Amino acid sequence: LKKQIELLLMADDIEKQREVLSSLSNQLIETVDNFRVKLEIIFVAYCPMAIDDKGAYWLSEFEEIKNPYFGDAMLGCGEVIKQIRIIKR
Repeated sequence: LKKQIELLLMADDIEKQREVLSSLSNQLIETVDNFRVKLEIIFVAYCPMAIDDKGAYWLSEFEEIKNPYFGDAMLGCGEVIKQIRIIKR
């Protein structure tokens, strides 16, 4: 995760930032799913048009889609494909 964050910070154009964000999001989704962070629910969202129509995922604490790949241009593009519920003990 640290390496991906460093790459994201060093990326000098939006396309490279989107590619790194996709990889980082995939790693975060796996981490959250495996380690159960301290939220009651986390949403996994997907946009089929991100990364040159290859598609990409991201985590959100909100069910409403706010697409980080396209911002204001296509803020609502995507869908929630999974909910990760945390069981509090």
